[in-house]
Amino acid sequence: MEEDRSINNWLSREECTALRTIAILSIVVHNFAHKLPGASSENEFGYNVDNSNYFWNNVISSDFFIHLFAYWGHLGVPIFVFLSAYGLSLKYERKDYINLKQFLLSHYKKLFYPLLIGSIVYLFIMYMIGEDISFSLPRIILQCTMLLNLVYSYEQYMTPGPYWYFGMTMQLYIVYIFLVYKKPMKWLLGLTIVSIILLAYLYHDYKVLVWSKCNILGWLLPFAIGIWSIRFDYFSMLSSKKSKVVSLIIFFALFCLFDRNYYLWLFIPAVVLYIAICFVKLVPINLWKYIRGAGSNSMYIFVVHPIIRDIMLPLVPNMGRYGTMILYIVSTLIIAWLVSQCIKKIRSVH
Repeated sequence: MEEDRSINNWLSREECTALRTIAILSIVVHNFAHKLPGASSENEFGYNVDNSNYFWNNVISSDFFIHLFAYWGHLGVPIFVFLSAYGLSLKYERKDYINLKQFLLSHYKKLFYPLLIGSIVYLFIMYMIGEDISFSLPRIILQCTMLLNLVYSYEQYMTPGPYWYFGMTMQLYIVYIFLVYKKPMKWLLGLTIVSIILLAYLYHDYKVLVWSKCNILGWLLPFAIGIWSIRFDYFSMLSSKKSKVVSLIIFFALFCLFDRNYYLWLFIPAVVLYIAICFVKLVPINLWKYIRGAGSNSMYIFVVHPIIRDIMLPLVPNMGRYGTMILYIVSTLIIAWLVSQCIKKIRSVH
């Protein structure tokens, strides 16, 4: 198979927005559901077969929805990683030259403003509700420079939890400009294979595995698939409705199977991509218009939802799990829109 530099734009803008919508709503619901008492614990940064067994033993219950998203909802992340790679390639592969400084600065600023505002609001809210959270100056600097992920302990420093994604994304941008842009695919492919081998080796070293999954080492597979899908006509097999349905069934079966073994679990991010893509291409695109705003505003939803979650969780005993969850989702969407308008005004000034 030879590299095709003609660029295979096989996902429309609307389909990318639909994928982004699936990803962000999954993450938002997950980060609420997995905090509820009795909910399944996910295998996200590490793997524990007891978590898998608990999920499968409890998934068919009155709390099916909660268990489903508590355990699987975090898999919106590989979809975002894939879309980042896909978008970078679509934007830059045709260009003969990229200004390195401008590229890095523009993408850093893209991440910096939402991260800064989210962190400030989070600190303010935690102070107002009396939470004892210690944010040292070095920790704030590390977070704002996207270097916090390189600090060893996830549990100690990555607060609020989802913000690890910003540093990891900046690492993806660096890998793209130095190892992907105008480079043969073999470099990224080789790096991806090495990352999978290292992750397999880390099975019994939980702390290093978690560190790896908070950094680019844990996400090169969906990133490479995003680049691959642009350079090669690899997804032409999804051209007919029958092929999409068959692929969806096969990959869903693999999805369930891979959850039962650590070494197969490493490939679940790739499997979930195929499931999401088949699903989006099967559902008429005009049906996505009713919730496409979530996908278009996903960055800001990602920033504000952990803040809203921490405010809403104490309401569960009075409002119930699902009542509180609905209020949490609606509040997140509204506040995220307000934050997006604020950031747009800041950018317009600069």
